[in-house]
Amino acid sequence: MMRKDVNKPKGKTSAYAFFVQTCREEHRKKNPEQSVNFAEFSKKCSERWKRHRGPRRGPGPGPALTPSPSSSSSASVARTESVRKTLRN
Repeated sequence: MMRKDVNKPKGKTSAYAFFVQTCREEHRKKNPEQSVNFAEFSKKCSERWKRHRGPRRGPGPGPALTPSPSSSSSASVARTESVRKTLRN
């Protein structure tokens, strides 16, 4: 039976996990001697995460809005630009 490789990477870190890790490091730098109440700390991190992320608009960015090489007409490019402006607002 083979043993587990302890040096093996654990996989990708989610954006939220990375954010919480960064919050922990900031907290430790500002308050190195203070003990951390996990429940309060995680609640404050989640509130900060929600403020940071803002309201979600949908499941994802959607299809790419760049014109394909076959449709190089100026009308197609103008339509794409108007859609981009609408999505930005």
